[in-house]
Amino acid sequence: MAVYSRLFADYAQSSRITSVPGDLEELLWFVDLDSTASSLPQSILLTEMGPVVQYVDRFGLLSPEGKLLWSLPKDTSMYLESGDGKIFFRGANGSLYAVGSDGRMPEEEIEISSCYARCTILLLKPAANGHILLQTVNRAGEVEDDLPPEPDEFNLILQGPDGYLDKAFAHHFTGHSLPALVNAEGTRVVLLDLESKITTFDAISGETVASFETPEFGYHLASLDASDGIVIVGRSQDQVWKLVRYSQEGEQTWEYELPKGEVKVYTQPPAHDTEGNVFFLWNSKLFGLKSGVLSWEYSLPPGSIALMTVLGDGRVLVAAANQLHMVNLEGEGSVIAELDPDQYFTAPPVVDESGKLYLATNTGIACYK
Repeated sequence: MAVYSRLFADYAQSSRITSVPGDLEELLWFVDLDSTASSLPQSILLTEMGPVVQYVDRFGLLSPEGKLLWSLPKDTSMYLESGDGKIFFRGANGSLYAVGSDGRMPEEEIEISSCYARCTILLLKPAANGHILLQTVNRAGEVEDDLPPEPDEFNLILQGPDGYLDKAFAHHFTGHSLPALVNAEGTRVVLLDLESKITTFDAISGETVASFETPEFGYHLASLDASDGIVIVGRSQDQVWKLVRYSQEGEQTWEYELPKGEVKVYTQPPAHDTEGNVFFLWNSKLFGLKSGVLSWEYSLPPGSIALMTVLGDGRVLVAAANQLHMVNLEGEGSVIAELDPDQYFTAPPVVDESGKLYLATNTGIACYK
């Protein structure tokens, strides 16, 4: 099963921006970040400090002029997150750190509750009063022949500022789960385990708000829309791929059957605007839906890896192969920028509050105004 790996740490943020890019006529800067085939830029995270470029094994802060101010190594199993003027990351040694704008490695690591030798951090979200919302999974050990595999252990924790023993709440599960979803206000956490159960928790108290089971349906990707509805990409028992929306109380409000295809490791979860439109990239096409009904589909270069960002005015920017497409709410689009044939985009496009557009490619990072 391909589970979205949250490489695109900027994704939720950039899908809720209120600004839109300019006419792209002015290239402010281009910086060659020594990209190689084994370490391409995976995302650009907009932070209070400036844009942060994430690679497989390192990340770095860019100045407004495109200068690489510093770079640090990181563990490959965790995406970056920012908050409280810091960037949270897992170091190459597996420990959790928070670094400021100066890029200086802190002397002390952040100890994490319920995170052991084979631990992966699926969710890290800075919360109020120095707390951190965490979802960790302790992978089961190697199994011997003829023995059933041990289940993984999942943990959902609100950890306080005084370390791993300071826990506002902690929930422990065994089995399999998608990365937890947090709503825009940071007040609700939704956990989808792969046994067809969905549970919503209060992000402050940890109390269960709602819990329900769905018909047997293989969860692969999920996201929350502007009304905190849960939109799931999954496959039914008869191997049909679908988009399905549930309210947090468990009511199925719509479903849409997708054409034949497969979820890839780079497939993004469904994206949303504030008007209830849903956007999903599938089989080299961008689908636009409203209330589970297909409004339009927009074709992209066949076989290309496509990555999208929803703008504040409802348009969608899609980077596919070496082309950047702008698609409006009627599904009409055009190529607004094209790279050389030997270049291609490697991350979703990102627009900051001033309308600057950042593009990650296999040769470096470009910034347009």
